[in-house]
Amino acid sequence: MANLQGVEDTLYIPLVSRIYSSEIFPEYFSDKKSGELEQYIPQSHKIKEAAKEYAVLAAVARCYNFDKVVNSFIAKHGKCNIINLGAGLETLYFRVYNSSAVFYELDFPDVIEIRRKLIGESPNDILIGGDMLNLEWIQQTDTSLPTLLLASGVFQYFKEDILISFIHNLQQHYPKGELMFDCTDKFGLKMANKYVRKTGNTSAMMYFYVNNVQEFAAKSNTTLITCLPFFTEAKKILKKKLNLITKILIYLADWTGKTKLLHLRLNN
Repeated sequence: MANLQGVEDTLYIPLVSRIYSSEIFPEYFSDKKSGELEQYIPQSHKIKEAAKEYAVLAAVARCYNFDKVVNSFIAKHGKCNIINLGAGLETLYFRVYNSSAVFYELDFPDVIEIRRKLIGESPNDILIGGDMLNLEWIQQTDTSLPTLLLASGVFQYFKEDILISFIHNLQQHYPKGELMFDCTDKFGLKMANKYVRKTGNTSAMMYFYVNNVQEFAAKSNTTLITCLPFFTEAKKILKKKLNLITKILIYLADWTGKTKLLHLRLNN
């Protein structure tokens, strides 16, 4: 079985967060499938005790909210597509399984090969190796169905003009399409890149931010369905469990809009 050594951090850091959170916050988030993958994580990335509580919670809060939107989308439409852009080792399919939906896991071919070995493929969880911006992958999907496209921790690495063009292309192919992604504002992006520079990993710099969600919807010619803060439910469920620093950080993040989830309708 393959291991994850040498593969981008985006594969195993979210995985470790999901495993750790399932252990310490099971009342909020539980992910059995991620736990099954723990044996394949490189030893150097298994020191969960060193993980900061806020960082772990932020990673799984994003999953928690994505899961809720996916469940609602499937309940509304029945037969539909759920397309996970930059899927990595994300285990959403196993958390929200519904036989009426077809899931597509899209990522670069080398990442998809690791996913195939570690997680596998099923008739309604289809793996596609390819570049998100190269739209050949769309041919493998039924574009006539209601489609929810998800980009979790992906868009930050692209410049806005590239993403606007990408969204316009999606609009042409998915007349019943919706798009959901996470983002921060300009100040939040600056802080994130400051942290990245400290790690020396300058190849992982981020570019995309959204200060005004309505303005971005207008730029992309989409309709804003909702803008969700990360921690609404976490604050309620875990209010007696989190340390003081984490409580302060999550309240500030939601209050200032530093972290948010945008849900857009592609065509008006």
